[in-house]
Amino acid sequence: MHSPSVHGPIDVQEDDGRMADDVMAVDERLARLEVTVAKGFAEMGARLGGLDERLGGLGGRMAGLDGRMVRLEGRMAGLDGRMVRLEDRMDAFNAKLDVSVEALGDKMQLVLERLDTH
Repeated sequence: MHSPSVHGPIDVQEDDGRMADDVMAVDERLARLEVTVAKGFAEMGARLGGLDERLGGLGGRMAGLDGRMVRLEGRMAGLDGRMVRLEDRMDAFNAKLDVSVEALGDKMQLVLERLDTH
């Protein structure tokens, strides 16, 4: 038996009804929470899928840029080789020019000497 409370006897039927209402309210709140969580996971999954696609696209672009860099490095190596050959040709040309200037200087000296003797 139930002992009477300070507020009077407990009405079991009324108490059961309030508990049932409380349980229903909690069930409704849990159902709304489940829907909210499910929507959140669905949105997050969609965002992650979009990010995966973007990352894949960026990976492709990076691979393309890497390929371009390799081609540019190859072209730079070719240009370096051409510059070395041009420098070698310029050195050879300067050496010939120096010989020609020396020869002209000697010839000028000879011409000046002949002019002085006449």
